[in-house]
Amino acid sequence: MSEYSPGADRPASGVTVPDLPVAAREELALDIELIERVFCPRVRARAGAKRAFDLVVSTTLLVLLSPAFLFISLVLAAHFRRNPFFAHERVGRDGELFKCWKFRTMRDPDPDEQVTRHPAFKDGTETRTTRLTSWLRRTSLDELPQLLNVFNGEMSIVGPRPVVQEELALYFGDLAPLLLTVKPGMTGLWTVNGRSDVAYPERTLIELQYVTNMSLRRDVSIVAKTVTAVIGGRGAL
Repeated sequence: MSEYSPGADRPASGVTVPDLPVAAREELALDIELIERVFCPRVRARAGAKRAFDLVVSTTLLVLLSPAFLFISLVLAAHFRRNPFFAHERVGRDGELFKCWKFRTMRDPDPDEQVTRHPAFKDGTETRTTRLTSWLRRTSLDELPQLLNVFNGEMSIVGPRPVVQEELALYFGDLAPLLLTVKPGMTGLWTVNGRSDVAYPERTLIELQYVTNMSLRRDVSIVAKTVTAVIGGRGAL
């Protein structure tokens, strides 16, 4: 797998959200030395317990939700007359790139793999979905295949939501090493605080606040709140 190099995908013009890294450091009382000396080792020390939690939850859900998983796969295969799954590249822990799986929700011509709009700028006006797939997205059922990513160790049940390389460079800047100490999550603090209703730079602060305050107790709380957020459909596209 290729690895992310901070700044490698930053636009040549150097365009960023104004002062975002500085604002984030001030809000979280962080600096790069503190990240490397304190937070990164602390997060990695908790990785074993978090991985055990991920394995138990993902295995249980894969078994319990297997009928729904199969049903949605068959319906989408008939609906689109093609593979009901697609994978998009995201940045994982330590900057490793991985294929993040979802159910296919877009019409042809294959915009799922060739998104023309930066994912950070979703505005709720997506016209490439159908009534069926819009419902899947609203209920987050399109993300069920990410349980396989969790089981394989590429993602966690709870963590910062997966980002593409451009988002990492634009919106996390030199705080990216802190974000990359943990695996991306199927759900997270941003998910239960509005999802797409909360845009950058607020999302940056929320994601980093999770990393600096993560615990298994908090993960369990976020999982419980996720059910309410999904049922309410807040921030879903």
